Amino acid sequence: MEMSILDNINFNNFIGHKTIIYGEINTGKTEYTAKFVQFLLEDKQVNPKATTILDFGPKLKRIKGKKIGGKIEDFYKKCKICNYLTFQGEIIPPRLNAKSQDEIFENA
Repeated sequence: MEMSILDNINFNNFIGHKTIIYGEINTGKTEYTAKFVQFLLEDKQVNPKATTILDFGPKLKRIKGKKIGGKIEDFYKKCKICNYLTFQGEIIPPRLNAKSQDEIFENA
């Protein structure tokens, strides 16, 4: 059975702290965030209406067989009982849509 970094995280360490999650594409940022929301709602019994989620992730796509992007709700449906705010337009991931390094900076 494959072990994930998510298996070793103690989410209690993040409560009361500001945290930024960043990384390359397809590294689990959205899944990690969804697991933290699940931890808050199910383990810590946090009031969902006291929790606001700003989800600016692009729609879930499959590129060359890999899942890329996605919203928190794609990984944890119950997140929508929180104050769940998501962008209503198209989010264009610059690195995925660029054909050159110059286009990456133009798209950003």
